[in-house]
Amino acid sequence: LFDNTFSFRDFNPENNFPNPVLTATHFNNIRSANNCYFFTAENKCVAARRINYLTIVQKDMEVIVDPNGNVLYSADQNVYFKPATTDSLVSAMVFLPDPLTTAGVSYGGSYVDAVDGDLPTLNNERVSVNMRVNYSDDTFRLQNAYVMIADFSAPTVAPVFSVSTPAFNYTRSQAGFENVNAYYHINVQQQHLRSLGFTNIVNYPIWVDTRGDLADNSYFAPGHSPPRLTFGIGGVDDAEDADVIIHEYGHAMSHSAAPSTNTGVERTTLDEANGDYFAASYSRDLDPFNWQNVYSWDGHNPYWPGRVVVSTKHYPEDLVHNLYTDADIWSSTVMQMCTEIGRAEADAILMESIYGYAANMTMEDAASLY
Repeated sequence: LFDNTFSFRDFNPENNFPNPVLTATHFNNIRSANNCYFFTAENKCVAARRINYLTIVQKDMEVIVDPNGNVLYSADQNVYFKPATTDSLVSAMVFLPDPLTTAGVSYGGSYVDAVDGDLPTLNNERVSVNMRVNYSDDTFRLQNAYVMIADFSAPTVAPVFSVSTPAFNYTRSQAGFENVNAYYHINVQQQHLRSLGFTNIVNYPIWVDTRGDLADNSYFAPGHSPPRLTFGIGGVDDAEDADVIIHEYGHAMSHSAAPSTNTGVERTTLDEANGDYFAASYSRDLDPFNWQNVYSWDGHNPYWPGRVVVSTKHYPEDLVHNLYTDADIWSSTVMQMCTEIGRAEADAILMESIYGYAANMTMEDAASLY
């Protein structure tokens, strides 16, 4: 099959082996190497060489290569006691929903951002929770069927992970805190939706970059596969505030129910307003202090004034045709309904109505869907 000059060590691993697992280190751990025949995916019988080697992490690997060094087949020969990937319970520290709400104070004094500093007053407002994460290769990662913490925008800050220890306990000055905070709240909101019967809303692992914009700016980007959430770190880090997290996730919820319909002034206003409503209903369910303030920690401070879900504006005479300024007309109305009939019922009615949303619709159109 091969002449006497053919051997596994003759191949330059950098140039001839496209499989990145095959590094020079692995070549020093060859257990066996034998010539063989191999049937390719095209059902062709080709001359090949079978190599068994140990990786640097002691995986017993089998590969089959052709005389040009192309990998035809690769398999892990270890037999595992448990699946390589499991869903595991870990502990974490988060804000529920933000440090001002749980402390019962407004922004100021020792309750300020302090350039993301570890002020005791703020770190003391962290709460220990349990959450489920991915576990594989002895490592816990912030990802599951509904969320994947990632790094896809500048500044470059790799997602945190935990080797062997099932805990994600960070202080707010550490990038890991925002990773965990966003991951936790998105999962809680997803479970809430599923408890209401909405099992196909954002039914995919949405990518989340919690330090993806230097500005005080966060956004949902539907034009990716899968769609993405990006949170800014200007002012108060956006992913420290559950209101911002749930508001942006609200855009993903709307996109799932009524994809490609968020166009037109009043239609985009509705999306902003529903995001504000979902954020306020979520946070008030955790702690009612200052529930009327949306973005209680990220806003209502020197960085920006935030928004509210209580308003005396009336439709249509108070419209100014600005999606941010007009949002409280709709969000306040839905929040009033939430106060009267309860969060579960109000959330379910609104979510069901969003399935009927269309491009260029008005608030009056949206109200007719109730």
